[in-house]
This record gives sequence, structure tokens and C-alpha cells, in this order.
Amino acid sequence: TGDDADTPAVELVNDAPEITVTAKEFVENSAAAGQVAATWVASDPDDAVADLVVGFKAGSNAQGYYAIDGGKVVLTEKGAAYVNAGNKLPVVELTVTDKGGLTGTGSDTPEVELVNDAPTITVEAKDFIENSAKAGDVAATYTVSDEEDEAADLEVSFTGTSNAEGYYALKDGQVVLTDKGAAHV
Repeated sequence: TGDDADTPAVELVNDAPEITVTAKEFVENSAAAGQVAATWVASDPDDAVADLVVGFKAGSNAQGYYAIDGGKVVLTEKGAAYVNAGNKLPVVELTVTDKGGLTGTGSDTPEVELVNDAPTITVEAKDFIENSAKAGDVAATYTVSDEEDEAADLEVSFTGTSNAEGYYALKDGQVVLTDKGAAHV
């Protein structure tokens, strides 16, 4: 009888790493720089996790809303300001690279709960000379704005009893004197 032995040759292939990104949620007007925007889990069958390099997918963070800090994606000052201004954040796209240069990508989009902010109004009163005012003269101008709505869609009215005497009327985006208002001046 004879014996023989052989060892099969196995050619090892570098498998690409993988990354799973999990985005977080934000509420408008509550975001701050340094808050976690996303976390990730990276793995590679050939390399240790400590040997993997994670970064933003090329061009995906061009606005600079995110930074990588301590193994997490966090909001920058610019990112927090963007959320607090009533905007939805873009997708977080990460790339993981192993020692052999192979890459994997993952992405997720942070949710932003938008808050309906109150509109603002700025009023600028005009001066009058006694006994020279007439009905229709502009008593004040105003400018309105709102994060969520166009100025043309906002309704302007007098607050409480501020015009109880009926001295003013709203006309064409201005506060004008009524006959009663002109007589009062």
C-alpha cells in the first residue's frame, strides 16, 4: 500500500468592507453643533474594524453640515443653523475603506421635524403735522415675513383694541388714516 498527501492551494481574496449608517432625528430650533447626526457600524471579513477608515463619500458633504468626530457624524455650526432655519438635512453618505483599498458605502437621511414659527411684522410709523392730515394719508408702513409662508400669504390685522376708535385702515400693504383718524390729528 502506498500513501500520499497534498495540501490544496487556496488563493485568498480581499472582500470589500461594509458600512451601515443610521441617521438621527432633529427638531427645528433645537439643533446644536456637536449633536449626533448619524452613527455607523463598519465591518470587513479580512481586516479588523480598527484598521478600517471611514469618511464622507466624495462630494457628499460639500455644504459642510456634518463632521466626523469620535466615531460619529455630528452637526457643524453651519448644519445646526441650517436645521434651525427650517430646512431638511441632506443624506449622510459614508465610505469605508479597508487596508487593501476596497470600499463600501452606506447612507441614511436625518429626519427634521419642522416647527411652524410665528410670522414677524415690523411697523414704521410716519409723522404728521397737526391740522394737515387727510383721509388716506399713510400713517405707517409694515414689513411681514415668515419662515414657512410667503409674505403675500400672510394676513395682517390690528392687534386687540389698538384700532378701537377706527382711526386707521389697512390698504395696499400700508396703514392709512380714515376720515375719523385725519380729524383726530
